[in-house]
Amino acid sequence: MVMYFKNETALSFLLENGIIYTLRKNLRKLNENEKTVRDWITPFRGCGKVADVFVTWVGTVDLESKKVFTVEDPGPIPLENFVDKSGFGCVRDWINAYRAFAGRKSKIAHLYKVVVMKVHK
Repeated sequence: MVMYFKNETALSFLLENGIIYTLRKNLRKLNENEKTVRDWITPFRGCGKVADVFVTWVGTVDLESKKVFTVEDPGPIPLENFVDKSGFGCVRDWINAYRAFAGRKSKIAHLYKVVVMKVHK
């Protein structure tokens, strides 16, 4: 299943750094024992493949408290811990960019780690 990167800031960061943490509205479907899946990215539907990637679900984010809840960690993790690999300068800008796509009233998000395997020209 393709992963879209419609935000140019996030897409550029991923391609330049090879890794990004990204907020998503929907939980991606994974097989029961899978934590990481192979996938590919593109900016919009109908565009060609930009890169092959590994996608790993990190956890669910409460956007009000800015905390990440994972299965492995006993307590919540501050979203701030991931912002340096988000492509954004601060958590507020990151959440605002997410809400531009997911809706202004969004209260939760899913945090994914995306790692580039191969960039396509």
